[in-house]
Amino acid sequence: MTPMRVLHVVPHLDRIGGYELQAATLARHQQRADPTTPILLTHGDATSPVFEQTPLGEVHRLRRGLLRHNPTRWWRRHGATIDVVHCHALHKLSGQVLALAHDAGLPTVVKVATEDDVAMFADPQGWERLISGREDDVDDG
Repeated sequence: MTPMRVLHVVPHLDRIGGYELQAATLARHQQRADPTTPILLTHGDATSPVFEQTPLGEVHRLRRGLLRHNPTRWWRRHGATIDVVHCHALHKLSGQVLALAHDAGLPTVVKVATEDDVAMFADPQGWERLISGREDDVDDG
């Protein structure tokens, strides 16, 4: 069986919470189980490295800028190496990456992590607002 390259989309990897810990646990187990290094995509600030090799795998951090954490440029550079996208919470970053993965024909997994995620699924326009909203929700604002 060919190993699959999994992209874990974790909006706030650098804090401790339920979906962050689950993403870290899955990535660690994936590292042990197969030779393909997992990729974790998250937000970063000016003090965090944009890329680092960690025990979890490759951690890529999108920085605030003119594109306001938009993952499109990152996807153009790395998307061809991805086999599966796993979003660990519904978030603007997750919505944007899911749209890119859909366009590329990749399978995706979305974890409904919070009651806000459930409300997003229940709202017919929820996904559209999530992806196209102008507000920067890096801090879940």
